[in-house]
Amino acid sequence: MRFSDDILHIAPSPIKLAEELAGWFYAQVTAHLEQNPNIYIAFSGGNSPIMFFRNIAEKYGKKIEWQRVHIFWADEKCVAPDHYDSNYYCANKHLLSRIEIPEANIHRIHGENTDNEPKRYAHEILSIVPKYQEIPCFDLFFLGMGDDGHIASIFAGQNNVIFSGNIVEPSVDPRKDQKRITITPYCINNSKKIIFNVSGLAKSAIVDAVINKKADQLELPGLQIRPALGEMYWFFDIGAAQKLFV
Repeated sequence: MRFSDDILHIAPSPIKLAEELAGWFYAQVTAHLEQNPNIYIAFSGGNSPIMFFRNIAEKYGKKIEWQRVHIFWADEKCVAPDHYDSNYYCANKHLLSRIEIPEANIHRIHGENTDNEPKRYAHEILSIVPKYQEIPCFDLFFLGMGDDGHIASIFAGQNNVIFSGNIVEPSVDPRKDQKRITITPYCINNSKKIIFNVSGLAKSAIVDAVINKKADQLELPGLQIRPALGEMYWFFDIGAAQKLFV
């Protein structure tokens, strides 16, 4: 394993992982807001964040100054915001609808408007998120990882996304031929803290391949994520981390 430059946390179960990550999130937000007027966060979709979102809402929803929190998304499927597959829908159902956050602080990707949305969302990010070296600099950027190795909506071999110099790009899930929109590594890697939240035994092989660099970088988009000046955090449950200790 190579964790000399990263911070690794392994929880004994998915439930415990969600609880501990939510506690970490609260501590990070609170500490940041003691020194800064606002905090800028990007969330990912998938199933992994559901329990994480619920824990934030239930345990810390009334303790966080949400009027100073701006929430963005790493990626989105090209569906309506009330569609079950929507990353926004998931976050809204399990977190946003259960906390008092101003509507103006919720910056969703308009997946229903596919044609111009990458440019529109990039403009919104640029107009709100503070920049470092002219690139938006999120304070916390949360990512999951699919069992095929994709992160956000960046899939293996998608050089036009992986090596893009744009903040946001259109993408396609090759397994479903589903259109998506994603923030690119160009922007993700400029974040202050990048956090991977991965659970489940089914992802243990891909976690091992990414952590120990057992594949070509184009085969595993996760290998393209490396904060330029910030920190990387890995939050796994014991299932996802299983092969790291073999």
